[in-house]
Amino acid sequence: DLLSGVVLRNIIITYHDSVKEFNLAEIPRVEAHYSLSGLLSGSYYFSSVQIDSARFSLIAKDSGGWYLPPLAPGGYSAGTPASSLSGRISDLQINDASFTLMRPTDTVNFSDINLVASLKAEGETYAADLERLSFQSSRENVELDHGSGKFTFASGLLSFQDGSIGRGSSRLKLNGQFDIRQFAGSVNLTADNLNMNEISRFGGLNLHGELDINGNFDFDRSGIKGSLDLAGDLEIMEYKNLHADLRFMDKRLYLDSIYGTILDKCAIDGKGEIDFSGETEKYELRAALTGFNLNGLIKNSFESELNGDIYMRGNSFRTKQMVLEVDAAFYESIFHDYHLHSAIGSMQITTDSIVFYDPFIIEYFKNMFSFHGKIEYKDKINIEIAAQLNNLERYQGKLFIDKPAGRGYAEAKLSG
Repeated sequence: DLLSGVVLRNIIITYHDSVKEFNLAEIPRVEAHYSLSGLLSGSYYFSSVQIDSARFSLIAKDSGGWYLPPLAPGGYSAGTPASSLSGRISDLQINDASFTLMRPTDTVNFSDINLVASLKAEGETYAADLERLSFQSSRENVELDHGSGKFTFASGLLSFQDGSIGRGSSRLKLNGQFDIRQFAGSVNLTADNLNMNEISRFGGLNLHGELDINGNFDFDRSGIKGSLDLAGDLEIMEYKNLHADLRFMDKRLYLDSIYGTILDKCAIDGKGEIDFSGETEKYELRAALTGFNLNGLIKNSFESELNGDIYMRGNSFRTKQMVLEVDAAFYESIFHDYHLHSAIGSMQITTDSIVFYDPFIIEYFKNMFSFHGKIEYKDKINIEIAAQLNNLERYQGKLFIDKPAGRGYAEAKLSG
């Protein structure tokens, strides 16, 4: 019945000029139900529109831009006012569509595109209530299992509320706005039990862990900056109520300020940087630590409670590949049941051993030790020590001598 609806089949939209000819769209079937009185009065009200198995293509020009037909006869010239539009699609469904984006350097294919939404236009204001969006892609980092939200576009400004994107079981909730003319915007995001392996691929990263997140960010062409509160596990660490002021650009994450609790009960206050540009992550951290436990970072290493300042450079977040170079200045601390009043020096920490560089100096009351060498967590030890012992009584119960006393100087090599 043309008074209330229509079904169109085998629609083909072709682009043709002296250089290029191809099909912009091939749509096997479109079914639309509408208000005839609205169409006659210039208002486009559709109760439903269903598009099945459509195929869309877009080709980029070598010189820049895209092969697209003009939007009106002769195209739009500068200063030409756009015509206002009034209408609504109460139920829009796109089922099993595909989209191919061809550029001089690569081609990206989107498949299994499924969308359910309602659309509304009043003058120059457009609104969409997206109930569901999902698609697959030839690029894993631009696949979407779930998308929803409310969107409004007016005067070049896109606002979104109650937005949600996700992969697998993870959902990231979004609210914010984006200025298309300036290519800049802001966003608030929250998530509970967010699977970072699923969600980080949107940014071309490969992170592992599960986090609760609350953050506010501004972004433009140069990158992203903002603040973030998080708790959970990410890569090699556990976080509790951690706050960070950060910037992200050119695959580098700058932590301008970071404070909170990591590794169960270690308080941290400092700043750092992570470089994601290579195959293996590189990072550095300058921070004050309270209650750092090495066994919390590397299982089956040494129980410890270290307090002080560190400058750390690291490679890889994968535990087996991790290498940490650390300059440390510790005060009152405990390392493997041994108390120390201060420790100053540099060391290399890996998943199987610690290498202390010469000289690594430890003070305990009036006793001072300078040593270097390698200690493996499970097997061997190979170190050299020079000890200025001014009060041995402090070591009762910690040496093979029952009641050590006196003072002296010793040098030793320990291996085995």
